[in-house]
Amino acid sequence: MFAPSAKRDRIVFPPAGSELERFLHVGSGAPRYMWDLVWEFAEDSFSCAVGNTFFCPPIPNVPPQELSNPVVLNTISSHPHLFKIVTPINVDEFENLTRGHPNQALIQSVVKGLHEDKTQAQFMRDQRDDEICQERYSKSFGVDLLPGMYNIPVHAILKPPFNSGKLHLVIDMSAGQYAPNSLIPCEAITGLHLDGMHELGSALIVFCTKNPMVELVLFKSDVSQAYQRLPMHPTWQIKEIMTIDGERHVNCCNDFGGRGSFNIWAAFFGLVNWIVIYVVMIKSLMFYVDDDYSFEVKGNVLLYEPYGHYLPEKQTKLLLLWDQLGLPHEEKKQIYGTSLTIIGFEVDPNAMMVTLPVESLALLLEYIRNFIRPSGRGNQRTLKEFQKLAGYINWCFNVFPLLKPGLCAVYEKIVGKTKSRQGVHFLSTRAWGPDHPDVLVGYVDASGVGLGFWFPTLAIGFQTSLPGHAPKETIFYFEALTVCSTLHYAAEVKPSPTKVVIYTDNTNTMSMFDSLWAHSRYNHVLMSLVDILLDAAIELHVPHITSTEKRKPWKHAQLRHERAIALGYALDPSTRINYTSVLNSYITFCKLHDFPIEPSTETFSFYVTYMSAHIEPWSVNSYLSSISSQMEPFFPHIRDARNSPLVAKTMCGCKQHFSKPLRQAEPLTLANLTMLIHLLGPSLSHNNLLFLTITLTGFYGLLWVGEMVWPDTKAAQLYKKVATHDLVSLTSTSYSFTVPK
Repeated sequence: MFAPSAKRDRIVFPPAGSELERFLHVGSGAPRYMWDLVWEFAEDSFSCAVGNTFFCPPIPNVPPQELSNPVVLNTISSHPHLFKIVTPINVDEFENLTRGHPNQALIQSVVKGLHEDKTQAQFMRDQRDDEICQERYSKSFGVDLLPGMYNIPVHAILKPPFNSGKLHLVIDMSAGQYAPNSLIPCEAITGLHLDGMHELGSALIVFCTKNPMVELVLFKSDVSQAYQRLPMHPTWQIKEIMTIDGERHVNCCNDFGGRGSFNIWAAFFGLVNWIVIYVVMIKSLMFYVDDDYSFEVKGNVLLYEPYGHYLPEKQTKLLLLWDQLGLPHEEKKQIYGTSLTIIGFEVDPNAMMVTLPVESLALLLEYIRNFIRPSGRGNQRTLKEFQKLAGYINWCFNVFPLLKPGLCAVYEKIVGKTKSRQGVHFLSTRAWGPDHPDVLVGYVDASGVGLGFWFPTLAIGFQTSLPGHAPKETIFYFEALTVCSTLHYAAEVKPSPTKVVIYTDNTNTMSMFDSLWAHSRYNHVLMSLVDILLDAAIELHVPHITSTEKRKPWKHAQLRHERAIALGYALDPSTRINYTSVLNSYITFCKLHDFPIEPSTETFSFYVTYMSAHIEPWSVNSYLSSISSQMEPFFPHIRDARNSPLVAKTMCGCKQHFSKPLRQAEPLTLANLTMLIHLLGPSLSHNNLLFLTITLTGFYGLLWVGEMVWPDTKAAQLYKKVATHDLVSLTSTSYSFTVPK
């Protein structure tokens, strides 16, 4: 029996090494909009959904307040025939097959949930009997909804595709002030990861790299009524009362509408798939909710006797295990073919590509046409309709990422409010970086007077003055325009490049092309760039560069030498300063010097020495704090390395050895004030006189000038800091006022 309402910790996976880099999306250098659509070669594939089970905390027990709720206990104990523990799962077989799983705490919590806990049921009856004897409970009267019961709204909707005419039952457990889902905190259901196109693509790349001439078929198997195969605890069943045709029914099992339902199912089905992969030894298997999917060599078939026909060998073995565990399935939902629709996308393992099915694309286009077609309200649409359109279109970006700029106008429309087969993405898209032999590298920059770009390998560069029709209020536009112009030129180079890297020193520009999102004023620049990417089949990276000098790795001997010098300059430890996110710099350092990513005193001290030679050591100190904060969930002892005497002394020595002299403005003097009075005193401009008054008042009153002006940001406008007129005193030779507290 499962209880979904207890709070649980966030699931963190995986823990270390290369899997940590994969989890953090670092190392590939791909733009953010392509993170799940770029693959790096690995020796083996990995199911993140199964990986969840290695570190997933146990399924929570029933909260103590529910087990001691007299109203709930009385109702359950008085009507035991209404609250049943129903499941087809062979629990003993499931427990036996998972004995080798490393997370036995999770196993035991799932097994406990599948078994009927007779001890708890008897405890509830004893509590009921005791309360009745003391007349705290009345005898059962059993009419309509019983005390403690929650009625759940139920309705039916069309199943997609919406022209099929088939209906789907919706159980709304979030409706109303006392909805059962409101008992489950949102943070208790985060952290789980399902397998998607990225995991399937990784598995296909690994297999096809080792077996390039083999033809494949895909298969997909579905568990029948998956969620409802798991029983729920009676204290939750009492909150799942459904009414149809005026008749009340107790829902005894897990249901799709519950906020914690997915976590319960994912924990159980993840363990089932662990058995498939590590006990039955079916490799490269992934799952998404209640579907298992993978690939098999064409012609490798095995007879599945209950259905009386041959299926791919892996699929047959999978169904046989399901039968052993008691997991029901239907013949029509066990499918395979050389091309198959998986998670809504059509996948061809032999052509190594994934796209939208023809039917889905036609439905999407029809939906867009209906949206832009005038309705009874003219061209007006509700916020909900805009959000639904954005979500529908955004779904197709999983395989058409370069079309993302097309949604910028829709997002801008709804932000802040509360009320042909082209563009196919190939699974063969591989991770690459600036050092790839086929990359064309360019550098761009813009200033207040002009634009320019340069291709070092082509020994050619161009510059021009600012266009007259462009917006003048920000350099960001010109930086983005320069990147776009650079790509247009690169597309004309012969032979045509397939990979282009354009370095920019503007972080906003990098972010724009990294996410393919921009304000509507700049969206035409994005659209022009995407047109080139599609027409010329170019892959583009726009990384940020802070210096033209690339950092070179040091030899270990040099690291030790520089650290020894730094230690000679060591003084007392300085205070820590605020930090920013710099985890990537640490991982890059470890890669350059072949150090393990797992933090140690040695690695941290070398990192400090190396980074201090390239950037301000005071910043490196904040880097360590940020790295420790971000990696602590994966390496609990990282603070020991961070706070070790060796690292502390290395840091202090680097501050003395590498720090640059402080720069500060010259102090304001009486001579400066006299010159300012001569310049602005005779002026008739209100702004000039106000500036002079603020400067003189701040100087002679020892006030911070920044606190003497009214800020533009509304959040910073505090009237309690304003000196009102009744606090001001004027004489013929002076003025004074009381500073507000």
